[in-house]
Amino acid sequence: MRKFVFFLFVVLFSVVSLVADSDDAKAKDPRQILKKMDSNGDGQISRDEWKANPGAFGKIDADGDDVVTFEELIQFFGGSSGKESRKPVRVSPTTQTLTANENVWRGPIVDVHSQIDQQTDLNSIVPMLDNAGVAKVMLSARFNQPSSDVLELAARHPGRIIPAAKTKTKAFTKGRGDYLGMFQNELRQHDFHAIAEIIMWHAAKKGVGAGKAAMDPDDPRVTMMIEASREKGIPFIAHVEFAAMGWDKSGYMEKLEAFVSSNQDVPIGLIHMGQLDSEDAAHLLPKHFNLFFITSHSNPVTYNASRLPWTRMIKDNRFAPKWQELVLAYPERFVLAFDNVFHFHWEDKFLPQVEVWRQTLATVPDDVAHAIAHGNAERLWKLQPVSVP
Repeated sequence: MRKFVFFLFVVLFSVVSLVADSDDAKAKDPRQILKKMDSNGDGQISRDEWKANPGAFGKIDADGDDVVTFEELIQFFGGSSGKESRKPVRVSPTTQTLTANENVWRGPIVDVHSQIDQQTDLNSIVPMLDNAGVAKVMLSARFNQPSSDVLELAARHPGRIIPAAKTKTKAFTKGRGDYLGMFQNELRQHDFHAIAEIIMWHAAKKGVGAGKAAMDPDDPRVTMMIEASREKGIPFIAHVEFAAMGWDKSGYMEKLEAFVSSNQDVPIGLIHMGQLDSEDAAHLLPKHFNLFFITSHSNPVTYNASRLPWTRMIKDNRFAPKWQELVLAYPERFVLAFDNVFHFHWEDKFLPQVEVWRQTLATVPDDVAHAIAHGNAERLWKLQPVSVP
């Protein structure tokens, strides 16, 4: 009799738990569920990754393919797909006086690399581009944020949002064997005209970023990515933080130069300018015609707000003297980008950075400003040219 009572208690407890789990799940945010359970960062949850009630998995997996997608979570639990506005557009006060400032460059701008996280208000992006006078942005998702949001935004704003294939996944940064299939699947989903940055050497940053990563240029993951760039005829963007390397810098520089030389048919961009100083750039520019510098994080809005060793390209709203010499000598080798990563970058730093760059571009000849701001991006990524006032 005691065994029967105990068995009955277990059954009742299981039923109550299942109902409670289901009711509790209905109140959860699908984005948070995906974030907590998607351990490999592929944007979906497998049975092995599912950490909740096992019986709920089959109910949520509507198509029975043994993975739960973000869309299936929304369909089952309800909640936001990220396509509606979740907070008002925040306009920096600095941009409100931009039109009154005579010392700014007023031409079009193309941002060749920015990202969205799961908290980015997608409906705020195009209004911010409009406020800043940015004509186009190459946009990618990162980690648990699905590329479908970027593709949907691009469909609503063709020509303004240029989707970039997602490369930031845990499978890639950790070197797991499934990264190849994940990236190939990403490319099959859409005819991407850009590929996001490839994390080759990344310092550990507490609480933010992609974490520690260090792979040589001949790593199979890098080879796969540059072959994809070659096949699609678009630039390869390398994320290498030279200033954070210490004693390893000279050895890695030799490897990178060999990599650039052996892939002369592919334009190779160093995002964040590789954290290089002007002397390094002066060494590389005349030797490697297919190497170009992406200016993200190289302005005081970014480097004054952190202790990270970003390239200090701008001082007092003009190019630092040695950098100005290089910009004037090699105007075709510098490309403007902001690389917003998290929602607070879009909200707090994007518009102030645009203003700094507009003031800085006003200090160089107009043809140089046009090349950096949009012309080089249009040439390298074969974009439709923006109208020039």
